[in-house]
Amino acid sequence: MNYERLGVGIQGLASGERSYQNAIEYARDRLQSRAPTGAQSRETIADPIIVHPDVRRMLLTMKALNE
Repeated sequence: MNYERLGVGIQGLASGERSYQNAIEYARDRLQSRAPTGAQSRETIADPIIVHPDVRRMLLTMKALNE
């Protein structure tokens, strides 16, 4: 019974970690307006959302909860 509990915990951790990795990948690809901290790239119309402070905060929260 204890092994099953451990297995379920590991499955939950793996699911959370994969969700975090997918969110990071999406945030790097998705372009949305300019970052308030300044333009990331002059060649493109918009910046990736990973450079926006609120998105970074949410991603760091996900990472902290997984660890």
